[in-house]
Amino acid sequence: MALGTSPVKDAADLRNRLGLMRVGDEADMTLWRNGKAFHLQAALTEPQIKLLQGGQLTALFDGAVFTSDQANSGEKGMQVATVRAGSNAWNSGLREGDLILSVNQKTVPDPDRFSEEVAKTPDRLVLNGIRNGDPLVLLINSKGYATPKPPAKGLQ
Repeated sequence: MALGTSPVKDAADLRNRLGLMRVGDEADMTLWRNGKAFHLQAALTEPQIKLLQGGQLTALFDGAVFTSDQANSGEKGMQVATVRAGSNAWNSGLREGDLILSVNQKTVPDPDRFSEEVAKTPDRLVLNGIRNGDPLVLLINSKGYATPKPPAKGLQ
């Protein structure tokens, strides 16, 4: 494989070189398969923001929409984009702007990991996150109990 006119050593080399390019730049690549060269050109674009409908993950999140866009947050997690008042998500304790960092003590830096961790125990969740700059812990289960808890000392 080559990027431009120089060969690519490995996947890390490709990732690093693409990472140095700017949005709108075009990457000219040459790929070899079965001894034949294939040329392609790709334009670099802004990362796509992914939205997740909470009700598709668990009934406990029905009424919420989550986004992978953390809007200037230095933390990686899933942001509650919207939550409908009176919905299951609202009754579970979620509020617009909450940033969920972990589910059942597993970090959720992206939509795929968030979905995976929720799917493991969709009727019983422990969410750790941030609300208005303060630590947040929500214990949620299918019996309708939502209990915001302050984090234990030393877990901040």
